[in-house]
Amino acid sequence: MLIKRVEWLFKELKARKSEMSLSSAPSIPIITQCLTFLDGFINRKRDVFEASVQTKRGEKSILMLTYYRNHLIHHFLNEALIALALLGISNIQNVTLGVAAGLLWEKVIILQDLLQGEFIIRKRLATYSDFLATLKFLDSRGFLSFKDETVSIDPKNENQSYGQSFLCHLLLPLVESYWITLTFFLS
Repeated sequence: MLIKRVEWLFKELKARKSEMSLSSAPSIPIITQCLTFLDGFINRKRDVFEASVQTKRGEKSILMLTYYRNHLIHHFLNEALIALALLGISNIQNVTLGVAAGLLWEKVIILQDLLQGEFIIRKRLATYSDFLATLKFLDSRGFLSFKDETVSIDPKNENQSYGQSFLCHLLLPLVESYWITLTFFLS
């Protein structure tokens, strides 16, 4: 399963024309070497990997894993903003039935403004046409369906479910930390 996910990530980075030192998908020996490097920071149970957080070195483990994850965010930021906005809308509306692109654009702008100080972005979603182009790209990559100015997600579609989950988890820690801070200050 891990090999499939690494291959998937490699293809997605290639589709975004991201600069990488590898010209082909990482092989099993390379992945094994990476896991060995991260040995003290992750636990493995069968094919499931999770952060290894212990009292003595928990902060260091989380900081180390966050450091490596943060290098991915810049390649997926605009798409992650869209996925996170869809997640927010799904709390009040059934996204399987479709969401108007205009409504989604409004929510993406709010998130983009909220997180503007966190990232330096070369290709920002500056216009509605940039946003529509990103939706078309996400549709072509199988992350969502975009047709007739309507965006939808099929929870039974494994590619869409995994893609949305991946994108949301890139930004959720930031948004949640904003929410916790705001809650603290308001209490």
